[in-house]
Amino acid sequence: MKNERDQDEEDLKFENEVKKLKITAEYGGDFGPLESEKLSPGLESKWLDSIMAFEKAMEEKKTIRIGKLLEDPIFTPISGIPEQSLTAELEKVMDLFAEKGIVVETIHGATAKELYCFITEELVDEEMNWIEAEGWVTHYIYEEFYPNHEEDLKNAAFEFIDAVAKQNVEYLDHQLCSKCQLNGKKVEATRYKDFLTSQLATIEDIDLKSSEIINVSISSNLKKAEVILKLQFTTWWKIGRVESYNHRAKIRFRCVYGYWCIHSVDLPPLLNG
Repeated sequence: MKNERDQDEEDLKFENEVKKLKITAEYGGDFGPLESEKLSPGLESKWLDSIMAFEKAMEEKKTIRIGKLLEDPIFTPISGIPEQSLTAELEKVMDLFAEKGIVVETIHGATAKELYCFITEELVDEEMNWIEAEGWVTHYIYEEFYPNHEEDLKNAAFEFIDAVAKQNVEYLDHQLCSKCQLNGKKVEATRYKDFLTSQLATIEDIDLKSSEIINVSISSNLKKAEVILKLQFTTWWKIGRVESYNHRAKIRFRCVYGYWCIHSVDLPPLLNG
């Protein structure tokens, strides 16, 4: 005979299945066999509630000004905060936002002053989706408002070189412009991955000893950019030859819809277009 606790758990499991059916019927959700099998019925219930709250908010397009959500607090102007107190003041502000489920982050290390001004002078006036669900957190990233183009380009260049060195170009599609060039040879983005794979097919292994960015240049209109790297690597060719190289690589980018994509790569002698 089941005890009261077991019965409550069975009831909650049944309610969860009803919630899944409702989400599927109303919003087109698809719950595969692995979606929630590791969750307890209680956690699964909260998870399903958050999904329903999100879908409902998206459907109703409910928004709220962040300042209003915070009950329009008055922040100390940046000019009135001593430099030695700025970090502590920023932490207080971020804690206030966190209490309402709002987290502000920086990818490239914006300064305390930049973050404080951004949060207290700009973010408070942003409209956000109003989702009333327990534990729901909305994330804002400083660089989505103020991109650090140089750091984004450096990261993209390193990511590309690392993928080539590891001979794993499977996931480079998101980095490429619709039309690209490799050592002067034009290649459609849809074929770029296969083209790179064929170029690397003659290589057994690559040991990238160092990669250093020596220059980043960005056009004044933020449409074009170029990254030059200094690379040291050893290549084991399948024909039995082993060679060490000290070469420069040049990667050119185009800005498409606010994101940098690779337009051309000059990477001799590793890749021969």
